[in-house]
Amino acid sequence: MKRLREFYALIEALECLGWWRGLSPFALYPCKLVCNSPLTELPIFCRVDRLVMSYISISMMKGSWQLMGSEKKGFAYLALAGFTAVLASSGAIAADRDGSISIEEHTIQAPFNLTHPVLPADLLPSPGKELVTLGVDDNLQKWLGIYTLNTDNQRYSLFQKLLLPPSFYSFDISDESDNGQEKQVLYFLSSEHIVQYVPHNSAAPFDVIADIQSVTLKKRPDFISRGEFVRDLNGDKRADILISDFSQVRLLLGKAEGGFEHQSLPITPQVKVNKRGAEYIESKLYISDANFDGRDDIIKIAEGELEVYPQNETGMFNPLASYIPVRQAISGVDWWNKRDAFGESLDQSSLIYRKVEEVRDINNDGITDLVLRYTKSSGVLDRVNDYEVFLGEKLKDKLVFPAKASSVVRAEGTLTGLEFIDIDNDDKLEVMVAGFDIGLSQIIGALVSGSIDQDVYLFKMDNNSLFQAKPNVSKEVELSFSLTSGQSGSPVVKLADINGDKVQDLLLSDGQDRLKIFLGDSGGKLFKSRSEQFNILLPQEGGMLSSDDLNGDGKDDILIKYGRQDDEKLLSQFKVLISG
Repeated sequence: MKRLREFYALIEALECLGWWRGLSPFALYPCKLVCNSPLTELPIFCRVDRLVMSYISISMMKGSWQLMGSEKKGFAYLALAGFTAVLASSGAIAADRDGSISIEEHTIQAPFNLTHPVLPADLLPSPGKELVTLGVDDNLQKWLGIYTLNTDNQRYSLFQKLLLPPSFYSFDISDESDNGQEKQVLYFLSSEHIVQYVPHNSAAPFDVIADIQSVTLKKRPDFISRGEFVRDLNGDKRADILISDFSQVRLLLGKAEGGFEHQSLPITPQVKVNKRGAEYIESKLYISDANFDGRDDIIKIAEGELEVYPQNETGMFNPLASYIPVRQAISGVDWWNKRDAFGESLDQSSLIYRKVEEVRDINNDGITDLVLRYTKSSGVLDRVNDYEVFLGEKLKDKLVFPAKASSVVRAEGTLTGLEFIDIDNDDKLEVMVAGFDIGLSQIIGALVSGSIDQDVYLFKMDNNSLFQAKPNVSKEVELSFSLTSGQSGSPVVKLADINGDKVQDLLLSDGQDRLKIFLGDSGGKLFKSRSEQFNILLPQEGGMLSSDDLNGDGKDDILIKYGRQDDEKLLSQFKVLISG
């Protein structure tokens, strides 16, 4: 009876998804459906169009079907890998040229395949920002390309192409607000050195500024990653460098006269022990004033407390930590990296877990606040992710947090991708999160269509620095994936000031060839209800779209790079969209 009820529930879900609407003539075809709750296989009959039947038959003759990580032979599955490729087609919709935004598009062909999003940075004395590109050639050699802006025609051209040493495994760029000088600096890491890019020294463009020890021991890493080791640690508007090894964290603090002052703190990396050994992960560190002396401190998340390394009057940090207890059972480690006494992942059938997401002042009252990701799970498909906000309080000159969350960011589905940003320029941070429904019917629909709906929620603080129970803005985008390649894409969800009014605008993808821009509204709604739309080929991976004010006109411009899920011919290509 239980299986029969599940069967009818699945049929009802398929009808709701419109699985067999509009398909004619119909035919019955034996299919097998894998269910995750409980883990059973139910033989059912689905009505399938003749075109689909022939496609299934061809696919079965060519080989086996792969579903949910397991290989199944001899049956057609409801997850028809490639089925959407046969049926999916959509007409292009012309861009709204009568709107208040104008965008000029330029396509640039790079001399190598790009492996990272295009990064804007003010590296040279010339006007405008330079574009930093990294990639590989046909021999898998790594390259650095720097592009400069011609302000007369608003176009970029290649300034410098450099072969990167094979020992580099990470790079980072100092932020504009972190640098007391006018220009930003590009840094690289190897297992033994910190290296600075010197643009105008073509004979020796990479200058070693310090010898280091690192948790990365590989001399010739397979790839180079974007790191987060350059930041202003002590609030002096100069770039500092933070490097973790197996027993400590090494600080290189920028000096006014140039160079760095060195210091070490006894901060160890996270250790993930498994049956074959151990994996070392750099501990996430937060920068915020935790003792009300007006100076930023370095904060590590310990189990159930904050481990604070206070900054002194010289801009250095006390190596002796102080501790701030938290009344919740918090952790700085994601639950999926935790292991139980048997060395296994945590049991998801009865999981309650709080992981620290942010330690910062989010409401501009001068007091550090705490944001936790609250996970409650009673099964793989029954999970809740909420974000709990604990507004910090000053009690007897000490930082304390309330026992109960001040407010909770909650919406339908499983929330992820927490982002804080001041959208309306009121010095208080808004919240943007993504939401997914992970029920059985959603999984079936996703397997059939090759995509799943993703909700985008935005929450604004009220006058009491609290987030309301319902989001102020809710939008929907589409996340795509491929059962054939095992890769998933992501939609474009981006905040940027495209029209230069000092209010953030919301950029969302609509399919792969249309970009929707909802202009910011400082009147309280956050965004205009109607979008302006532009026809542009978007990347499958939405994170490859970035934005910055490239020419100094106060308007954010858009950069687009394509990846391995896109057409292979686009790997060496990127687009620059200049806002007019």
